[in-house]
Amino acid sequence: MAEVLSAKCSCCKKSGIAQCDGCANGFCSTHFREHRHYLDTKFAQLLHDRSILPHQLVDYSSKIKQAQLKTLPHDINQWEEQALKSVTQTAERVRNRIKELMTLRTSTIKADLDQISIELRKRKFENNYFEQDIKHLSEKLDQIQIDLNIHKTRVKMTIPPIKLNSQF
Repeated sequence: MAEVLSAKCSCCKKSGIAQCDGCANGFCSTHFREHRHYLDTKFAQLLHDRSILPHQLVDYSSKIKQAQLKTLPHDINQWEEQALKSVTQTAERVRNRIKELMTLRTSTIKADLDQISIELRKRKFENNYFEQDIKHLSEKLDQIQIDLNIHKTRVKMTIPPIKLNSQF
């Protein structure tokens, strides 16, 4: 800590001093002792301040816990309600959209089938059909059958899991 120098004391300008490694100031023997006493006092205060902190931490922690125990459950319940409401609303929108799509697709297939039925009845009533007509109407019926099969197989849904932050 101390080194003997031939410089002057930073307090009184006397010679025969030591230099403090911490602040790099030079001191005479009297002022060096005072400086050491000052450092000892500051260090003792630091130790005292540190010894008080655990008690303050316990008090702080207790007060925070009490305050949070009152508000956090309410906040968590509110978050839970909002999350459930959001999931419920999203599920309802998806259900409605699926119903709309299924109804639309079914209506389209039914309209195509009705149109072919009318054409078949008309041609039978008029006795007006040939090989090409039968082939064309058969292709239309086959297409409706394909659409029905696709419609059946596509009514599957993959619902991704909800990813929640698992760090809690």
